[in-house]
Amino acid sequence: MRSSNPVLKEEIFQPFASSQENSQVMTLQSTINKSAILILLTFCVAAYFYTSMSVTPAYVIGSGILGFVLAIIISFKPTTAPALAPLYAIVKGVFVGSISLTYGAMYEGIVSQALIYTFATLFGMLTLYKFRVIQASEKMRSVLFAGIFALIGVRVIAWIMGLFGSESLNGMIHGSGIMSIGISVLAVGLAAFFLILDFDMIEKGSQSGAPKHMEWYAGFALLVTLIWLYLEILQLLAKLRGRD
Repeated sequence: MRSSNPVLKEEIFQPFASSQENSQVMTLQSTINKSAILILLTFCVAAYFYTSMSVTPAYVIGSGILGFVLAIIISFKPTTAPALAPLYAIVKGVFVGSISLTYGAMYEGIVSQALIYTFATLFGMLTLYKFRVIQASEKMRSVLFAGIFALIGVRVIAWIMGLFGSESLNGMIHGSGIMSIGISVLAVGLAAFFLILDFDMIEKGSQSGAPKHMEWYAGFALLVTLIWLYLEILQLLAKLRGRD
C-alpha cells in the first residue's frame, strides 16, 4: 500500500522489516515525540516572524525555495532526516510566519482561526484513525491520488495561463467565487485525509523495525502534510472573508 504523501511511502520501510536484531529501531512513541518537536519548532519560528518581522519577498521566496530543496533531499535520502528535518522545520517556520503575517494584515483574527481549525482537524483525524472509524483502504488511496493530481493540474494550468496574460481561470481558482471556494474545500479535505494515510504509514513503519532515523523522517513527512493543511485552511478562510 502507498501513502499519497510523496515523502512518506511504505517502500521506505520495507527494506528494514527484517532488521529486528538492531536495537535502535523506530518506535511509535518516539516518532510521536519527534513529530511534536518538529511541529513545535515550526510553530515557534513562525510565531516569531509573525509577531516581530515585516514581510519581504526575500523571506517568502527564499524560505519557500530552501524548504523545497530540503524536502527533496530528505525525501530521496531519509538518513539525512535527523539533521535536516529540524532545519526544514525552521525554514518552513519562516515561510509560514511570513505568509501568516500577510493574511493577518488583511483579515483580523484569521491566523488564530486557521490554527485552531488545523489542530482540531489533526486531532480529529487522529481520533478517527485510532478508533478505526476511518482506515487507509486502497480505494481511499486511489481517490486521494486522483484528487491531488486533479488539484495540482488545475492550479498549474491556471498559473501557466496567468504567465501568458490570461487571468480568467486564475481568478476562478484564487478569487472568492463559489468555484474557488469549492476548490479550497476540496484541498482542505484532501490534506485532512492525507493525515489518515500518514498515520497508517507511521504505524506500519514502527511495526516493521525501521531504523531510528526513520522517526525523524516520519515526523518530517507528517509536518509536510500539516503545513499544507494549515495553508489551505488559511486560504479558504480568506476567500470566505472576501465574500463579506
